[in-house]
Amino acid sequence: MRRVRDSADRRVVHLVYPPEARALARRYSGPLARAAETARGRFDDAQLTTIASFLRTLDAELAARHETPNGAS
Repeated sequence: MRRVRDSADRRVVHLVYPPEARALARRYSGPLARAAETARGRFDDAQLTTIASFLRTLDAELAARHETPNGAS
């Protein structure tokens, strides 16, 4: 990644994602995406709804603990 200032507005910074970085990201994320899709295919819609609900609840719990000093409830 590279930061490049906008020529018209120097306050604006563009992030440039070079081709070699894109290739590296594809090599990493491709197998992960395929594995996630395969795993997801093993669950029906009702199960996926339950999983999504659990993950939203877990996310909210973690966010609440992050906002509280020392993670106390």
